[in-house]
Amino acid sequence: MKRWLHVINSDSDGYFYPGDVRTIVARPNPDPTMIFHMWRIDSGADVSMFGSIYLSPTTFVMPDNDVQITALYTNRPATNFTLTVVSGSGSGTYSNGTVVSISADPAPGGTVFDRWTGSDSTYFGSIYASNTTFVMPYANAAITAAYVNTYSLTVNNGTGDGSYSNGCFVQISADPPPVDQYFASWYGAPDSRFGSITAPNTTFRMTNGPSVITATYMPGSTNSGSAPPAGSQTKTYAIVSVGTSRGQGRMVIVTGMRRKTWAQYALWSDYNGQIYFKSGEKFYGLVHSNSKLWFSGDPEFFERVTSADSTYGGSTNQCIFRKGFILGAPTNSMAYVTFASMLSKADLVLTGRTDITFNGTDLLINCPDSGWTNRTYALPGDVVIAVCTNASSRDVAVGGVLDGRVTIVSERDILITNHVTYASDPATNPASDDALGLIANRDVVVKPSCPNDLKLYAHIMATGNLTPSDDNDGSFGVENYGSGSPRGKLNLWGGIVQNKRGAVGTFSGDTLLTGYDKNYRYDTRFTENPPPEYPPLLDEISFDKWRDM
Repeated sequence: MKRWLHVINSDSDGYFYPGDVRTIVARPNPDPTMIFHMWRIDSGADVSMFGSIYLSPTTFVMPDNDVQITALYTNRPATNFTLTVVSGSGSGTYSNGTVVSISADPAPGGTVFDRWTGSDSTYFGSIYASNTTFVMPYANAAITAAYVNTYSLTVNNGTGDGSYSNGCFVQISADPPPVDQYFASWYGAPDSRFGSITAPNTTFRMTNGPSVITATYMPGSTNSGSAPPAGSQTKTYAIVSVGTSRGQGRMVIVTGMRRKTWAQYALWSDYNGQIYFKSGEKFYGLVHSNSKLWFSGDPEFFERVTSADSTYGGSTNQCIFRKGFILGAPTNSMAYVTFASMLSKADLVLTGRTDITFNGTDLLINCPDSGWTNRTYALPGDVVIAVCTNASSRDVAVGGVLDGRVTIVSERDILITNHVTYASDPATNPASDDALGLIANRDVVVKPSCPNDLKLYAHIMATGNLTPSDDNDGSFGVENYGSGSPRGKLNLWGGIVQNKRGAVGTFSGDTLLTGYDKNYRYDTRFTENPPPEYPPLLDEISFDKWRDM
């Protein structure tokens, strides 16, 4: 009878007969500073079955039982390598692991520093900062400071003049109209390059050449109403119903009627994959997947769990479903939650790689492509921030302590680089009014720089709408979750909505091997008071109360 050989960090898995001699090979560690160290015996084997536990490849004699073993890694010995910095300073000879300060040369006329090239971005403090650090890899390295051309933008009858790179989104505003006139439209470029040609405060996307645009006005006044501020909450309505039956009349009013938002979900995925809900995990909000859900052990669910699939994977014998588990539920889709639809609601638009650090009611923002260098932005109230990509600078990184209500929307990825918490913790103060929404057009990624036992207070959406044809886009997950040492718990207070459910760690039974263990708590405040301008669900509504009039 064949037995199962499970080899972690290797492609040597398989079913084999007792006595079979197998060659097992450890995968190269994705971190070049790490090399194979030894084979760890997890279960079902002993040292005598190996050619050598300190060699890869080596041989393994299959016993008459299932086996699990793991390839372990260790740091390479320090070695000197050469770093060459082109168009900048920092060149020299350094041992691997050394943190080197590097600086780009001043940008030539008509250009602006774009990013560092020539090595993986994980070795840089930030590839988008002209003065940053570089961690010496286990090899010679040559890196280059790259620059891009800038082009002039002239805004007649308005603000926004400056020099910007191709693809940059620029915030433009029309001057107040003259007496007895009103703002009509923007003129001077194709309509598609404006967020809205009829909005006096909007965005303009630069092209690869100078642009001149003009705010135009018309005589008279306009009766068109103005839209509510971008940071305002979901609109609510009152409905009055009047009817008569058998001569008896009745009038009923329903108040507080509104669309539900995606923030009602503790966990939602279009495709769940074979990622398990496991023992010890607790979920306090709605859980849904358009695909099959998988269970192991005794996870506990305090709200309804639904799946559009007709079956489930694993076992639910020990699962605790406080409000039921429903199969064959209706599907829904995030396809309409586009970056363009959120961009139109933004109070602040930035372009290129952006680092945002929450510091109470202030945000410290670094976005070189938009001319923001460690600039302090005081929250005026509820705020929506949109971060657009250009040809080379992408993504927005977040961390810190937030005192306020903010939604951040990224045209590509959102990177978690540190703890993200609230000034008033809703875990201990249900009256907290702090709220953060993170909406990525592709992925939301926890970076290796994050501390162990990470705290992440936010409702998260990873839509995958940047490239709808790529089924792998649209995940919340941990970068390099399958390597390194256990990182403790990922303490999420909020919710996660994602196209494809991402992984945060690896496990053997109930034991965490790498990455994080999940500790997810749904922020129940978001059912009634989601982050600013959070995307609504198209087919679900709620109301506060009804009464006879």
